[in-house]
Amino acid sequence: SEATSLQLNWLVAKCEGLACAVPAYADTPWVRVTDTSGLQYVCPDYSTDWAQGGPIKEKKKIVSGPSIDGRFFAFIATFPKQENTPSSFGDTELIAAMRCVVVSHYGKEVRVPNRLI
Repeated sequence: SEATSLQLNWLVAKCEGLACAVPAYADTPWVRVTDTSGLQYVCPDYSTDWAQGGPIKEKKKIVSGPSIDGRFFAFIATFPKQENTPSSFGDTELIAAMRCVVVSHYGKEVRVPNRLI
């Protein structure tokens, strides 16, 4: 629930099976990832770019929308609804959805490298 965009992008990339390298300096706004072919590129901006995060939201069957407190909620759509369905909140709909991806993969608490803090 507290992951920054940089941390969230790194975590979602890991959930997607990409090998992630943390930036050398804390003020670097990107993370390098390596795909299965060994190609390196800058980590997609899953948490703010619908072109990157939207397909993951759809693939994972994540439902999201506004909550009564002004934030957004997201949960994995299951039928019938299960008691421990992964869910999350965020300041934007896409942040909530990407946090839900991470919660469904790793659980509610995740460690990130110190350079991402």
